[in-house]
Amino acid sequence: MYNRSYITVDGGSNGLIQNTANGDGLGNQRDSEAIEASSCNSCTIQNLSIQNVYVHPANGTGSIDQTQMRCISFSGSNWNIKNNTMHDVGWCLFQAYKNGDTNTTISGNNIYNFDHGWMLATSSANSYTNAFFHDNQVHDTAAWDASGCPYHHDGIHTFGTNGSSMSGIYVYNNYFYGNWGTCPTGFVFVEGGASSTPSHMQSSGWWNNVAIVNTASPIVNTNGWVDIASGESGSQYVFSNTIIGPNNSDNTLCIGMQGLSGLTFEGNTVNNCGDPVGISSSHLVAVDYNFYGTSCGNGNNCFIWNGAFTGSFTSWKAASASDSHAVHSMTPLLNADGSPQSGSPTIQQGVNLSSLATGILASLADDTDRGDTRTPVSRPAGTCSAQGSPSCWDLGAYQYASSQQPPAPTGLTAVVH
Repeated sequence: MYNRSYITVDGGSNGLIQNTANGDGLGNQRDSEAIEASSCNSCTIQNLSIQNVYVHPANGTGSIDQTQMRCISFSGSNWNIKNNTMHDVGWCLFQAYKNGDTNTTISGNNIYNFDHGWMLATSSANSYTNAFFHDNQVHDTAAWDASGCPYHHDGIHTFGTNGSSMSGIYVYNNYFYGNWGTCPTGFVFVEGGASSTPSHMQSSGWWNNVAIVNTASPIVNTNGWVDIASGESGSQYVFSNTIIGPNNSDNTLCIGMQGLSGLTFEGNTVNNCGDPVGISSSHLVAVDYNFYGTSCGNGNNCFIWNGAFTGSFTSWKAASASDSHAVHSMTPLLNADGSPQSGSPTIQQGVNLSSLATGILASLADDTDRGDTRTPVSRPAGTCSAQGSPSCWDLGAYQYASSQQPPAPTGLTAVVH
C-alpha cells in the first residue's frame, strides 16, 4: 500500500495468513512480511491469525535477519490493530514511523513465539505522537534463542535517532509472561540516552500491566525486565502495575527508570527480584505507596538509586527521599499471577488515584484485565484518608476485595418436596 486511507482487513471468524515452509530446517529461509502497509492512514487490521511467518526452533541458527520477518509492517496515522493472534515471527509489529504520524491503537492481540513483539522506531529526524498499546498478551520468546544470542528478545522496543521524538506513549492492561529463554532484553525496552539510538521519548503512561518472569528463567537480567530509560520532557506515569521476578537471590532488576523528566511511580507491586527497582538521573514528582515483596537476598545490593546499590529498603527510602508510605514485606501472599491472597500486605495500602482516572487514564478506575484474560473490577472511589481504610486502593494491578469471590459450590443435590 502507498498513501492509502480507510482500508480495513477483517479476518472475521477464520481469517488466516501464513507461510507453510519458511524457517530453520524447512524448505525456505526467506525474508517475509504477512502485511506491508506503509503510509496507510485510518487503516484497520483485525480478527486475523498471522502465523509461521518464520519458524525458528529454540537454539536454531542465528544466520537470518529476524527484523525482516514481520507480521505487519506499517506507518501512517490513525491505525487500529486489534484482536489478532500472531506467532512464529521475527519482529511481529514493525512500526517505522514517518514525520507527523500519530494515533496508533494496538489492542486485544495475542503475540507469541517472536523475537520482538512491537517495535516503534524511526531512522530519521521524525516526530511521532500518541500510541495506545493495551489489553494484549505478549509471551514466549525462547524459540528465538540461538548460540551467542544474536537475537535479543523484547516485548516492546522503542528507539530513534538524532532529531527524532515520540510522545504520548500509553501502555496498559497488558500481560507479559511465559518462557523468554536465555537471550531476552526484557518485556519493555525503551532505549535511553546511554544508547546510540535513544528513543527521545517524552510523555508516557504505564498502568495496570502484569509482568511475570518465569521462575525457571536462566538469566540474570540486570537491565531490567521493564526498562523505561527515556523521558526527555513532559510527564511519565507508572501506576498500579504488578511485576513478579524469577527469584530474590541474584541481581535481576524488575523495573528500571532512567532519564525521566517528571516521574510519578505509585501504587505498584514488585516482588521476587533481588533488585526490585532502580531509578537514576530522573526528576521525581512522586514515588510512594508502592509494595516491595521478597527481595534483597543478594547480599548488600538490592534497591538502586542513581546507579548505586542502596543495600536495603530503609537505605533506599533515605537515599531517594521517597516511598515513605511504601510497604516492604517478605511474606507478600501473592498468587502466581501476582494477585493478592487473603491477608496480603498489598491490600488497602495504596493511594486512591480515582481523581486521575479520566480521559486517557480512564481505565485506571478499574483493575487490570490482564491482557483481556479476566474481567476487570472497579477500584474504590473517593479519598484514602489513611492506609488500611476501605477507600484505599490495593497495591499493584489487582483489587482484592472485588476480584476474589468464593468458589462455586459443588456436589449439590435438589430435593423436591
